Amino acid sequence: MTTPHSACLHGIGGGSPLNLTEDGYRDGPEFDHYLRTGELQPPFPDETIPTSETTFSPEDLDTELFHAVQHRLWMDRWQPTDEQQRRLERRAYDAESSPVTPERIADLNAQAADYYQQTYRGSWAQTYLTARLGIDLTGDPHIQPGYAPAGFTTLVAHLRRHGATDDELLAAGLAKTASTGTTIDTFRDRLILPIHHKGAVVGFVGRRHPDTDHLQPGTDAAAKAGPKYLNTGDTVLYAKGGQLYGVAEYADRLAGGATPVLVEGPIDVLAVSLASPDHVGVAPLGTSLTDTQADTLTPHLTSPRGVIVATDGDLAGQLAAERDYWMLTARGGDPKHVTFPTGQDPAGILTSQGPGALQALLAQPRSLAQALVDERLNHLPPAQALPAALAVVAAGDAQHWTRRTTDIASRLHLPADVALTGLISHITTWDHDRQRAATAQVATGHNTRTRLAAVTQLRPQERWAPFARQINQALVHGYSWTMLADTIDQAHRHGVDVHALLPTLANSLPLAPNHPADDLRYRLVTNTDMPIDSPTTTSPRPSAPLLPKPAPPQQPIQAPDVSP
Repeated sequence: MTTPHSACLHGIGGGSPLNLTEDGYRDGPEFDHYLRTGELQPPFPDETIPTSETTFSPEDLDTELFHAVQHRLWMDRWQPTDEQQRRLERRAYDAESSPVTPERIADLNAQAADYYQQTYRGSWAQTYLTARLGIDLTGDPHIQPGYAPAGFTTLVAHLRRHGATDDELLAAGLAKTASTGTTIDTFRDRLILPIHHKGAVVGFVGRRHPDTDHLQPGTDAAAKAGPKYLNTGDTVLYAKGGQLYGVAEYADRLAGGATPVLVEGPIDVLAVSLASPDHVGVAPLGTSLTDTQADTLTPHLTSPRGVIVATDGDLAGQLAAERDYWMLTARGGDPKHVTFPTGQDPAGILTSQGPGALQALLAQPRSLAQALVDERLNHLPPAQALPAALAVVAAGDAQHWTRRTTDIASRLHLPADVALTGLISHITTWDHDRQRAATAQVATGHNTRTRLAAVTQLRPQERWAPFARQINQALVHGYSWTMLADTIDQAHRHGVDVHALLPTLANSLPLAPNHPADDLRYRLVTNTDMPIDSPTTTSPRPSAPLLPKPAPPQQPIQAPDVSP
């Protein structure tokens, strides 16, 4: 049975719309009139949530959710797509018809790996990698780091002496043809990391000299230096979209139960794997996460520890995390997420703070679904935020559906039955065709890019106002709000999970009624170890006891533990 319910964003019991009744949230005389008089004009687009005119009764909601959970539990296992099958067939045909066999390429790669390891000792590559990781990996049987000398034909000449032909070297991707027609080395003056698969070296990734990192893209010098990371091109043995670096290199630890941590680059793979014995870094090479790479992680998705997405905190990293979420949930996962301070990555944290700091971050991951929900609720108008957030929840683990949805309803000041009724529709869409639904969500990445890029241009008091209103509408009044917003922004840039921490601080005890922004700012500053630019760091009088600090000074800042 269903019950009628207004679709406008009013609070339970007839309260005013959350996020919409503050000066400056909307512009225009009609809305100002509504704020002054309370007279309802025709609803504004952002004020109205396009839900059904009816909602399920509590009994019907329980029934619908029960059946949805059972259906999710008994869904067919994920199968490779038709396009993946066609790619496999094409690669099998290419391997059979190639004049240079995959076995010969694997042999040439093994010889090249031995040569690169011989030239590694004493090179800048050895010094650089040791400084980045805090350990010398020379001779490591899993990683086998090497160095490609700066000469144009050092590897080519070496392998020719061992019987290799130019056609074989070109087919293996170890050499390329210069504009002069000469066969030259593909990798020159680069740190080399072999890529393994089923016991064979199938390709290489080369990191250019760090002294060239300052070069501006598009300049002649940058073009001469080449890309920061250079990967072996596609061969009949290796397809760069088919491998995750770290899976084969640390296969024994993954088999022993270590948690895969999806990062952005090979150095981050090594940093994670070296910092924590319970975690293994894995990364795509030269591509976004592909279907085949996501399939590689499928066995780990339903394990108790799952998979952690730990992409960088910049725009590219946030977009990668979005894509990873849809691809991994389509395969039955509910990935976790680790947030890094702005401008930092796992290797940077390992270098600057040591393995303990990186291990502490990895030990307290947050739900990636919650991070995506926060982004939508904080950066979209409520009418768009509700369906976008519910789509995230519907794709995730069924055991979290109700809690995550009621949290969304609370933050939007909606009755829970309205949000749960909307959730049922999104679950049905997702489960009807996960592949299609995930592809559709990935395709909206350009919208997310535009939205996130726009957010970075906002002043802190504009950027964080929607989030603050979800906690307490009174926070955004007066000069104290500007100071609180600046502090929130600083905390966010220093890697504090403010979306988890601030509600916890605000709900520990009621905020001071006359100075809520000062009170919350005091609690935030006192419960984190970070530099604060603003001269005032405390409120005149906190209204509540402070929470214990989550970590000692030498550890990275941690939010209180929040279940996924």
